[in-house]
Amino acid sequence: MSGDIIQSIRDKLEENYVAYTKQLQGLRPDELIALAPQIAARKFVCDSLSEHCNVDDAARLLRFENPLELAVDLWENEMNYSYQDEFEHLLWRISDKEAVYHKRYPPADEIIQDTEAVQPPPIQTIEAEKLRTMEQREGLVLQGCGGDLREWVDGINDMFTEAGILLEGSRFENVSTFQHDGLTCLLFSFEGVKLDAGKLA
Repeated sequence: MSGDIIQSIRDKLEENYVAYTKQLQGLRPDELIALAPQIAARKFVCDSLSEHCNVDDAARLLRFENPLELAVDLWENEMNYSYQDEFEHLLWRISDKEAVYHKRYPPADEIIQDTEAVQPPPIQTIEAEKLRTMEQREGLVLQGCGGDLREWVDGINDMFTEAGILLEGSRFENVSTFQHDGLTCLLFSFEGVKLDAGKLA
């Protein structure tokens, strides 16, 4: 009995899908291309329901004339949210590691130079005494930073990003340097930075 119900919903879903594809007949190629996401979604839902439906779900769906249309509409509602944050992070990764990606993906024959590309903020030089006036500000201090300070800043940003400390593509941009006991120090301000303080601790 249960096997008959499962087979019935599979047959019903296939019937619904075939009826849908018949509606597409006669459309121009450009119209079919425009509908490609909807067609793919309908096929995905049809196959997934056919494979994963249990007896109770199948019996419930069989109470509808077109269970596939119902399931597709609900599926599209579930998927209807903004991917803005994900794509912002994706684009930041390309910007941050562009030279690395050029080694794996062929560069364009003619690369357009962006004359207005945003350059990283300069590292400000301050006096150590100024730290006393910054008691209300939170930050991270590294001591003994020799060599290229920009490499230190980029390295910390990359390391903290990979460790999940810096969140949502956030970067340390407000960075200052000062001298203390003959050592070069870097102050990474937390102002405007989204981070996981628990992992930092």
